Amino acid sequence: MEAHHPFDTRSSHPQPSALPGAFFMNSITQTTPVSSAPAALPPLTTCTVAVIGLGYVGLPLAVEFANAQQCVRSGAALNRQVIGFDINVQLLAELREGHDRTRETNQQELQAASALQLTSNPAQLAAADVFIVTLPTPIDNAKRPNLTPLWRRPAPPWDVPSKPAAPPKAPPPPQW
Repeated sequence: MEAHHPFDTRSSHPQPSALPGAFFMNSITQTTPVSSAPAALPPLTTCTVAVIGLGYVGLPLAVEFANAQQCVRSGAALNRQVIGFDINVQLLAELREGHDRTRETNQQELQAASALQLTSNPAQLAAADVFIVTLPTPIDNAKRPNLTPLWRRPAPPWDVPSKPAAPPKAPPPPQW
C-alpha cells in the first residue's frame, strides 16, 4: 500500500505549486514564488493542523487549536485534529504526563486538549492540511538570529523520505 501524502496528485488536496501566495525559501534572503493560482482550501472546521515546535509559543497554540470550540462567525463546531510535533522526546513525555516546563499551559488544559496528538515522527506530519512552524530564533551578542533550528526543521510532508537521511549541513549565518 502506498503512503498517502496530502499534496499527492491523486488526492483531493492542492498541490504545493497551487497554494496561493506559497513561497519556496532557497536562501535566507531569496524567495521564489511558487504560484499565484487560486486553490481550494481545506475545510477549516475539520482540517488537521500541525504545530511544529512545542515551546512557549507552539504549545499554547496547539492546545488552543485542539480544544472543542465554535466558529465565532458561523457558530459551526470546530472539530480540528492537531498534530503537535517536536524533536525533543523528553519534552513530549513530560507533556503526556501533564507537565509543561514553560508553564504556559497547565495540566487541566493539556488534558482538555483531546484532539492533540504529540509526536516526534516527521512522517506523521503528512496527515496535516495546515502547518504552523514555531521554532526558536535566539540571537547572539551582535543581535544576529541563530537560525539553526530552522535549518534542522523536518522536511515538508510531501518530501518525507521513506528512510531517514542525514540532515543537511546548515549554511553559515548571514553576515549583517
